[in-house]
Amino acid sequence: MVLARTTLLALAMVVRTAAHTYLPPRAGATGPAAALVWIQGALIPSKDYTPLLQVVQNASELSLWIGQPSFLGDTPEPARLAADIAVTLKLMRKAGLNSSTPVYFGAHSLGTVFLQQYCAGSSMALVETARAEANQPCAGQILVGGPIARTNFLPSFSYPVPTLTVGGSLDGLARVTRTVAESYYHQVSKAAQGRDFPVVVIEGMNHYQWGSGAPSALEKQRDLAAELSLADAHTTAAALLTDWLSQLAATGGGDVIAAAVAHTGTFVAPIVAAYELEGSRHFNAPAQIGGPLAKSCVKGGCPQPGSAWAARAQGVIAGDLDGWSLEASNQFVDCQSTNETGGQFHLPTISPMAANRTVRITTFAQCNWATGDVEDTAFVYTSASEIAAKLASKQCLLIEGVGTPAADAPFNTTDAPDFCMEANQLAYATALSLTGAASRTALRYAARGQPFLFGPDISKPGGPLFLDAGVKYKDEGDAGVRVSSPMMKTEKDYWKDHFHVPRPSFIPDPGCYHYCKLLSPARAIEWIYVDGLRRNMSLPPSPKH
Repeated sequence: MVLARTTLLALAMVVRTAAHTYLPPRAGATGPAAALVWIQGALIPSKDYTPLLQVVQNASELSLWIGQPSFLGDTPEPARLAADIAVTLKLMRKAGLNSSTPVYFGAHSLGTVFLQQYCAGSSMALVETARAEANQPCAGQILVGGPIARTNFLPSFSYPVPTLTVGGSLDGLARVTRTVAESYYHQVSKAAQGRDFPVVVIEGMNHYQWGSGAPSALEKQRDLAAELSLADAHTTAAALLTDWLSQLAATGGGDVIAAAVAHTGTFVAPIVAAYELEGSRHFNAPAQIGGPLAKSCVKGGCPQPGSAWAARAQGVIAGDLDGWSLEASNQFVDCQSTNETGGQFHLPTISPMAANRTVRITTFAQCNWATGDVEDTAFVYTSASEIAAKLASKQCLLIEGVGTPAADAPFNTTDAPDFCMEANQLAYATALSLTGAASRTALRYAARGQPFLFGPDISKPGGPLFLDAGVKYKDEGDAGVRVSSPMMKTEKDYWKDHFHVPRPSFIPDPGCYHYCKLLSPARAIEWIYVDGLRRNMSLPPSPKH
């Protein structure tokens, strides 16, 4: 009922002119004047943000004007964005907004993409002309349900306008792994820009709750059910937004944001750890095939770091090495690279170190990703769909590494287990462990998430067939989703046993391999935080207002 009264009050105070609306400062406001212009998301009416913005206005110490441009089809248009902002500001100035009053900008969902172009100074002539007519640069920016674009992350984070980024932990469209965790990693952890570019999570909030009214078609299809009421979500969000605006306006503020950033660091730590284990192109390993620094790869081989998880999987295959220890390293490569194509063969190498009873092995890996991730929509998985790992067989680790007689290391015994499945089970267990058994995320997933199940390895008879195959994710309903990995393995004497002719020197020895398409721990943790909840936590029917 409190929310209903607040909503009615907000709508009563709205001044509507054609498609654009604005709210003058609340009665009795005595703080410095400021304006906040808000850009809607796709297929979400501009008026649906008024309840949130009214809560912000009422909570702010500033004499805050609110401007709400409205776009055709309830979807922001980049070609019209600057012009409609200019029209909205002119309406507000005609009503009393001083031309010297600082103007801040905010946006939700798709609006965050286009607002960044406007605030950063797009090269589009139409946008530049409209901005000049508006005579108003961005004094600061708020992005909710959408992050600063990855193009601003490398070689080091750089963006010209102070920006607060906020995401809900249960946002089913702009997933928390991208909007919050990845942004936090680059803006706060690496660039130490937590004051001017803070990143904050609101636990229990979803994508829909930045607005009100009926959810959009896409929200109905993809959003997760919130754990906060709409009133609580708006109150929590307003505390962050008003503190940020006060900081920008130099009237105090910053403490609420600082505390939220610190909490967010704890929240994202498990996600970041899982992505670093993968060797993510979006976190710690941009220099890989398909990564933003792929040009640094030479002849199909990329600089370190590789995938720590691929090296861990080699340890799963090694198991007990008769008292010897294993040191496995990994490098990202193009797994299809060959001398004939201008690259190089990248094959595991085993080096025994008898002095300290250690077997060293160099392994290789290449990640694959969901279609759409490179476009940076935050809508699809950002973790690798699989890690193609070139690993060595247990048989050859024993024979070539430890020195075990061949007769005591038969291939059909040493490499009989489903090692890829065992590595996948470990990836899932690692993700669960990182999440923390007592955390809110883990308890939610245990109660309402679809578990991962694991199937036996899928044997492939040759390299091309292995490389063309992908990890299988089979939805088995309430039972869970079954993960099965393609695998290719060859015994030490593979060439001799299969071809019975001398091997030409230009053909690498095809023996000693145990290749796996691995489940990434980052994919497992993204499942725990977001996608594993979709079956049992879809957005409920829209509330009645």
